[in-house]
Amino acid sequence: MEGAPVKTFVDTGAQVTVMSKECAERRGLMSELDTRFAGKAVGVGSTRILGRINDAHIKYVVQMHNILNVVAIAGYCPIA
Repeated sequence: MEGAPVKTFVDTGAQVTVMSKECAERRGLMSELDTRFAGKAVGVGSTRILGRINDAHIKYVVQMHNILNVVAIAGYCPIA
């Protein structure tokens, strides 16, 4: 994502991949946010879904490369 490292946890069985709004802003992805997918995520806790970032290109340190649809949420963005 624009060559900037981000600490991540990859759950290959997850239905969606999430990223905080702050992380999306730091990586220059907010202009790609599709707010038609805004809503609320509910589980153990809950948070607001801001929208979806379609076809985000992610390159992992382990040299995997995926193209994902990423859901942006309000929250914390760890940096490497």
